[in-house]
Amino acid sequence: MDLLADIHGWIEDPNGKGIFWLRGMAGTGKSTISRTMAKKLAKDKVPSASFFFKKGKGDHSSAAMFITTILAQLIQQLPGLGPHVQNTIESDLAIIDKTKKEQFKNLFLGPLDKCIGTKFQRLAIVVNALDECNQEEDATTLIKLLSQAQKATPVCLRFFVTSRPKLPIHLSFKDINGNYQELGLHKIPKPNIRKDISTYLDSELAKVQQQFNKTVTGPGLPPSWPPSASLESLVDMAVPLFIFASTAYRFIADSDHGNPEEQLDKLLKYTKKGRWSQLHTTYLPILNQLLIKRTDSVSVRRTKGEEARIVA
Repeated sequence: MDLLADIHGWIEDPNGKGIFWLRGMAGTGKSTISRTMAKKLAKDKVPSASFFFKKGKGDHSSAAMFITTILAQLIQQLPGLGPHVQNTIESDLAIIDKTKKEQFKNLFLGPLDKCIGTKFQRLAIVVNALDECNQEEDATTLIKLLSQAQKATPVCLRFFVTSRPKLPIHLSFKDINGNYQELGLHKIPKPNIRKDISTYLDSELAKVQQQFNKTVTGPGLPPSWPPSASLESLVDMAVPLFIFASTAYRFIADSDHGNPEEQLDKLLKYTKKGRWSQLHTTYLPILNQLLIKRTDSVSVRRTKGEEARIVA
């Protein structure tokens, strides 16, 4: 919550840097923060757009449609922008196939300049998981273009960019000579991360308890479930990975493999296996459960086959 407040403050600060780079390893919550930011901007009626890169997902893994996608979203919010974009395209029908630098200058910045004097005071663009862009050169080119935008137009532009701290991206940001501010998620104090994960798990597991008690015919889970010691152990396993917290919640809520109490116990038994990494403790319970399910399924099929042969 403190981080989200800082990001909102940066967007509203007229003297703020043009780019806010949030970096962190996989599973630390970058995409969740980006989605939250995009929703908040839409709710507050701040003209905004977003592009979420995703490796291996067609157009989401390429920067080829980045500028046109951003423009399409902005035109829906700023009708005055549409005619200027249309005029640009009609005057140069080949612009869609030109370099990203030419598109950014003529198709994005040019029309924005012509909207000066309209009601909007700032634009916010959310760019998530830039490191998942297939072409490394495209990712580094975008960083350079975004850094130049603030000087190229009087429109107050804010670009919120997230990525893993990969070296080419890191070096590209260093090359733009401080025209950005950055924050590494690993630098956020662990007590803050722990508090957020604890709040999340406490809230979600309370919903699991309520839902289970509505559907079970026998005794349900007590109001005090999960025990505070179990919740603390689960939080200890999760910190600093939000991906573990969300994965653990889905595992515990999976009623096909046991009641929530049993599912929680399956997870917590891995806290005693100290020689294993956090990756092991996150996914081994799930993989074991899937393996058991597959084994049971094969056994059932074999049994039915044997019965068919006996009948024959």
